[in-house]
Order: sequence, then C-alpha cells, then structure tokens
Amino acid sequence: MKCDVIGIWHEKKDKLKGFVYKRSPQYLDTEEIMNEVLVKMYLYCLKKADIKNTESWLCQIAKNTIYDYKKDAARFTELQPESPAIGWPSIETHNARRWIEPLLQLIPVKYAEPVRLADLENIQQKAIAKSLGLTLTATKSRIQRGRKLLRQKFFECGIIEKNETDNYIYTVTRSCCLSTK
Repeated sequence: MKCDVIGIWHEKKDKLKGFVYKRSPQYLDTEEIMNEVLVKMYLYCLKKADIKNTESWLCQIAKNTIYDYKKDAARFTELQPESPAIGWPSIETHNARRWIEPLLQLIPVKYAEPVRLADLENIQQKAIAKSLGLTLTATKSRIQRGRKLLRQKFFECGIIEKNETDNYIYTVTRSCCLSTK
C-alpha cells in the first residue's frame, strides 16, 4: 500500500462524515456513502501514493460517491410512498413477503440472512449480530448492502406498477426465475 489509509481515515473521517451528512441527511445513507468512500480511498491508495491535499481529495471522492448514490437511488424515489425499512413502495407486508423471500435466495447468504432477520422477522440488529457471530458494525453494513442488492434484484426481476385502484402490483419479467408459493 502506498499511503496510510488508516491514519488518513482516522484523522479525517469525522469532518468528512459531516460533509457527507449535509449532502445526504439520512443516517443510513451517510453510513453507506462513508463505507464506499473508504473503499474507494483504499483502492486508490493501493495504486498511487501522491496525495497532496488529503482533505480536498476525500471531499472530491465523497462528492462523486454522493452523486452516484443519488443517481442510483433516483429511480426508487418515483415509487412513493415508501416503506421506511427497505425503501420500496408501500405494499401489504404479507404481499411483499411473497416476493422478498424468493429474491433473498438470489443474493449472497451473508447479506440475505441479516436482511431476512431484520426486515422480515423484525429482530433487533444487536441480536442479529450476536446470533451470526458478527460485530454490530458488520451486521449493519451487511443489512445495508443486502437491502441494496435486494432492491437491485427486485427491479431486475420484475416491474412494479400502479393499477386503476392505486394499488401497486409487482409483475415478474421473463428475465428472472422467481416462483411464489
């Protein structure tokens, strides 16, 4: 590694977190963006060492990451109103569950299981961390990443539309092999 990632991160993360929070005021978004900034910083430091102004450099990485994050999230905001847990349209839990459970099988187990426990079983994250033998931070990260993967699969495997009675209907496309029971 060509630069001190840990040293730079510990020195700048609090200020950077404030910078990110001002631009995406939801706590979960901030944490996810901060994780992505750290990964991008690490990958850059593996290749190059010449960073003249670390604060400016980190802010630029954060700006780009926020932009990418908002661009990816933009297609989901059109589907209001949203459920606070997953960021999907409001659908009766029992109806949503029949689509979510098969979709969980399409993402890696290390992400699917924490999401299932948190969002379908309503188990607190501390309890999930303990049962899976993970730290609370790792559990939160896996839940966030799992939700993101699940949202991607949700829209990759089907389309959601409003019908004439203003209810949301999810239709599986032919590009995905989902079966509901």
